[in-house]
Amino acid sequence: MKYLLVSLLLFSNACQGITLPDPNTLQYGELYFTMECIWRNHGDGETLWWCAEDVETDLIEGHLALELLEDDRLAFCGEDLTLNTGHALHDQWVSILTTGIFNCIVTPENELGNEFDWLWYKEDKTLQIIWRPENDTHKQLTLIIAPGPPVTDVEGKVYYKELE
Repeated sequence: MKYLLVSLLLFSNACQGITLPDPNTLQYGELYFTMECIWRNHGDGETLWWCAEDVETDLIEGHLALELLEDDRLAFCGEDLTLNTGHALHDQWVSILTTGIFNCIVTPENELGNEFDWLWYKEDKTLQIIWRPENDTHKQLTLIIAPGPPVTDVEGKVYYKELE
């Protein structure tokens, strides 16, 4: 019995420094940045949301905000945004539309498979944005929003992955 207690004590001390990997990393890629999100007060409390953060990555810089609207459109908003998606025209327009002003580009997803796709998975509280640069591998950002009651701040984690 003494040996069992000593073994358990040693084993529990040895495991204290072990951290388990984020399970989302395998499916969605590396954690890229986090956002402050809020569930909007609407019917089911799990459909409409707003996320925002000051972001500084290779892909995007500036104040970024994303919002899922009532009519199943996505608002891509921000101020002083610089994009590096591999689509020069899109990147320039976002920069022009947000330089010195907070502005939004609102889009439904009517056609999958074009330059930019976005999909909202309500059950998983996950937004995926996939884009296809002209001369590069396809890329994917995945925003996973933590559950919570309406009008309460929750964390959103954004993962980045290049697709084959």
